[in-house]
Amino acid sequence: MARQTDCRGLPMKKVMTRGEFWALMDRLVEERHVVGVVEKSPGHYVFDRLKSIEQVANDYLPTILPPKKYLLPQTDPLFRYNRETSAMEPVEAFEEIVVFGVRPCDITALAIVTERMLDGEPDEAVRARRDAMTIIGWDCKHPCDEHSFCESVGSLDPDYGYDVLVRDIGGRKLVIETGSPKGDHLVKDVGRLFDEADKAMLASYMAQRNASFPKKLDIPISDAPLLFTGTDENPFWDELADKCYSCGTCTTVCPTCYCFDVHEEIELDMKHGTRVRTWDSCQLDEFAEVATGENFREERVERVRHRLQRKFNYQFTRTGQSHCVGCGRCARACLVGIDPVDVVNTLAQTQTIG
Repeated sequence: MARQTDCRGLPMKKVMTRGEFWALMDRLVEERHVVGVVEKSPGHYVFDRLKSIEQVANDYLPTILPPKKYLLPQTDPLFRYNRETSAMEPVEAFEEIVVFGVRPCDITALAIVTERMLDGEPDEAVRARRDAMTIIGWDCKHPCDEHSFCESVGSLDPDYGYDVLVRDIGGRKLVIETGSPKGDHLVKDVGRLFDEADKAMLASYMAQRNASFPKKLDIPISDAPLLFTGTDENPFWDELADKCYSCGTCTTVCPTCYCFDVHEEIELDMKHGTRVRTWDSCQLDEFAEVATGENFREERVERVRHRLQRKFNYQFTRTGQSHCVGCGRCARACLVGIDPVDVVNTLAQTQTIG
């Protein structure tokens, strides 16, 4: 990710003992609305409100849904209105929330969704939620599961998008890196400043961590737009489409998908109503259908291709950044095993880049 800096320059680093850090988190859980990762059932993890810090699962498989759900909820009432007077009022004020234990891939994804939703005409609901959100990230020591490939798409080391990032470097030490004034304030009275001995330990930790993440893509991620350009007639897309159910599971679990639908919920008096935004999926057959009946992606192959082109080509070309963060959720959830790694590597074998 391209670095965004403030007047402080490099982020502040501090060192805490485990005891100091968990005491800080314990206070936060008591005083504020804190969500973190909990085990919902054996092997299945979700972000949920914490009642106690003992609930937290640190070394977890990726959550079923990404923390994007706190930025762009699945069901999002935008405003209420009176049809007779045309009066409108917001549905809710946005409560401050701390999202704890966010992995680097999800930090990257939250930054992507925020940036896309604030492009052009900014989405004020998303802006308000992000302003009310404090993100405490937790670095990954090793791949979270067999489907992840964050290192290959450049999301393992986010430069921004978090308020605090925690690295467990061993020896009962945690390195705390702040990425915003909000993060500085959160940890200002805890721990000590980073010193030369800590630098050596962190360098050793980073070397071991980086060595544990294999390169899974057969091309540099920077070549992905060129690889995907001009592939529309590649028969591989038909092979994928023959397997796909068009169920939309992949987009539901994706941390960077932000397509939505809007509908009206009219009350029984027929005078008052609420405009509601809900998640939508480009994989559903009616997604690209317009009022006159035409469907611009009627064929399943067009929808399958569009999703992957959007991640690795269209948005990448527009912004300079892969819109797949390598979390592996879509491959893990797909009923027929469609995996972006296989897609990229198969195209790399059958297409000439450029």
